[in-house]
Amino acid sequence: MEIRNRNNAQHYLWGQNCEGWHLVSTDDLSVIEERMLPNTTEVKHYHQRSNQCFYVLSGQITIEAEGARLVLSAGDSIYVPSKIAHKVVNPEFARCTIHRDLFAEKPW
Repeated sequence: MEIRNRNNAQHYLWGQNCEGWHLVSTDDLSVIEERMLPNTTEVKHYHQRSNQCFYVLSGQITIEAEGARLVLSAGDSIYVPSKIAHKVVNPEFARCTIHRDLFAEKPW
């Protein structure tokens, strides 16, 4: 076991100068903390086998999925099942931090 945080986790850049930290990365679970700069978005996509949970740590994000636009604020979460096309947007003028979990579908 090991304590993980932004100081010691694997760091990466994505999209429009957004960044992420892999807090957990195994075959069946990925826990990522991400920071999105103001007015940034990810490309709409879906995961073939992975379910996803977003938890907003600070700021506000918009999730676009299945024709809906859902606004999440700090303390809110949303579950996105596999095969559902979605994208995360930070339309605000402030940074937001999100906690993103990806986990493989279980057979049960």
